[in-house]
Amino acid sequence: GAGERRSSHGPPFNYGANARGAVLVCTLRGHAGVVTDMDVSADNSLLATASMDGDVRVWGLANGRPVAILRGHENGANMVSWSISCPFGLATCGEDGMARMWDVGGAAMDRYGEHVAA
Repeated sequence: GAGERRSSHGPPFNYGANARGAVLVCTLRGHAGVVTDMDVSADNSLLATASMDGDVRVWGLANGRPVAILRGHENGANMVSWSISCPFGLATCGEDGMARMWDVGGAAMDRYGEHVAA
């Protein structure tokens, strides 16, 4: 039926009428507050999330593991944006009225070594 897909390993998977075959790949847990923004790096290797808990978290998209936790925004972080001209450059804004620029290259190299492209 609609929303079903057959598998050679068992009964059909029912993704629901609205999912149209979409499959949940991973759930990223760690923020203690509402996630207010997210952005994927230009090379599709990293995801940055901002949260009302004040943290900005960087996740590896290859495995969903955390790469870095960037702290410093008081009363919540509300925006993240990867730089298109500075590899591993991440801009963040918060409710504290501050804009910050981070270089997460060291953290990415510690986590992934040569597997993360810049």
